[in-house]
Amino acid sequence: MAFPHTLRRRRGLGVIAAAFLGLWAGGAPKDARAVPPVYAQLAGGLAIFPGDSRFDTGAAYGVSLGWRATPALAVEVGYLGAVFTTEPSAEAAIEHGGYAAAVVAPIDFVLSPYGLAGVELSHRRAAGEEEPDAVRPGTFVRLPLGLGVDGRLGLFTIGVRGTYDLSLREGREGGPAHAGDRVVVTLRFGAEF
Repeated sequence: MAFPHTLRRRRGLGVIAAAFLGLWAGGAPKDARAVPPVYAQLAGGLAIFPGDSRFDTGAAYGVSLGWRATPALAVEVGYLGAVFTTEPSAEAAIEHGGYAAAVVAPIDFVLSPYGLAGVELSHRRAAGEEEPDAVRPGTFVRLPLGLGVDGRLGLFTIGVRGTYDLSLREGREGGPAHAGDRVVVTLRFGAEF
């Protein structure tokens, strides 16, 4: 009488062992959305200067390159530029800068929300050859803190990102406190490799 019970137990253990070996050997289905480790994105949007800034909202543009150390953590470097005007003189100004940031994406799905924090070094100057008083040249050290979401379609991405770039140091004295702070909202297109 104990024989059928023992046979059933052995079959059950055999099925479990076969399933485990199949998983261990890679016979199980792979994650349908394995995330490639490198990505690149082009960005375009708005640069907004908060508070009592004398600068109007302008255009922002950039490019970024990232490497995922894990599916949830990436290191990103990039370039971000902006073109805007001053109030009330409407003098044109331009900024160029580079940044490095850590990107944390806790949810990896078709839509992947993420947060980022980093450091940026940028330089502001007048867009024309003359040096108007309204646009004093300056170098800024900023801390970009932001949120975004990327959607994936195969190896291509489309997303939106918003950052608050907190100015730590302005290259020249004067002006209101946090004169270098800005908010940047961009639409981003990219690919993963």
